[in-house]
Amino acid sequence: MPLADGDYFVYDSAGSLVLDVAHGNRSNGSNVGVRSKDSTDNQVFQVTTRTDGTRQITSRFTGKSIDAASASSGANVQMWTDNSARRQAWDVADSGSTVTIGGTSYPLYNVTLHGTALRLARSGSNAVLGSSGSWAFVPVPKLQDGGVYELVLRLDNRYALDVHSGSKSNGANIIL
Repeated sequence: MPLADGDYFVYDSAGSLVLDVAHGNRSNGSNVGVRSKDSTDNQVFQVTTRTDGTRQITSRFTGKSIDAASASSGANVQMWTDNSARRQAWDVADSGSTVTIGGTSYPLYNVTLHGTALRLARSGSNAVLGSSGSWAFVPVPKLQDGGVYELVLRLDNRYALDVHSGSKSNGANIIL
């Protein structure tokens, strides 16, 4: 199944860790690694199709593209300002395998640096170029226009934001 353009959490083939811009760093050369999902923007990546059919993978957090430091096996994968370079062009192909994440089955994709046989791979907690590796792209849930939402504290979901005394006045207090 072809991968649609959109925003994704990108899971490793075991379905246990996601791509992550390390340490919340926004600079060119920021490392891309893997870690447990915490649903922060530094773990959300936007996939877009370029005019030549290759894919650009951009961090929602940094606005920068996933970039291979070089086109050689073991090269580090980093964030870099989009420059339409070949090291930012990826081919994304269904591997024919799946992984189950949170009770849902997702296809695994081979993410290959365009024009090479080198794939986006995992080496420990780091993302590198290698000879194997596949990834599940799990869509980021989107808010619906006109929807009603409850804002719950992530650290303790027993607490939510509330307008004090149901006030409809400008400047009303918001309480936890």
